[in-house]
Amino acid sequence: MSTVKNYIAITSEPIQVHELIDCYTSEESGGEVIFLGRVRNKNEGKKVSHLIYEAHQTMAEKMIEKIVAEAIEEFGLKKAICMHRIGRLEIGEVAVVILTLAVHRKEAYRANEAILLRVKSEAPIWKQEFYSDASVEWK
Repeated sequence: MSTVKNYIAITSEPIQVHELIDCYTSEESGGEVIFLGRVRNKNEGKKVSHLIYEAHQTMAEKMIEKIVAEAIEEFGLKKAICMHRIGRLEIGEVAVVILTLAVHRKEAYRANEAILLRVKSEAPIWKQEFYSDASVEWK
């Protein structure tokens, strides 16, 4: 297991993306990939008004920590960040940020997507979409 210090969090506060980027750099990294998942105004042809994310926070953080640790090992990352927002989010707000740092860009890209896909499918985080027609769906 890597001894790299990484940052994993579930937060109800707005994610300060620029602060994360400024704090998590590595002189050994030639490739840094940043993924921002934002709330969009439409989904499946319906106009979205806002989202509410819920999570089992302790379990979600442990699962994300495991996912990130496994990605560090698999892709040889120097550092990795995964932060997910919970609570009410408006259109344009950042819901998730993943930052991966590796010696080369290929590993950073591959690891970033792998972390995202696993978090979406494995972490106990749920999304409620609210639509302009007053309908609501769990995703």
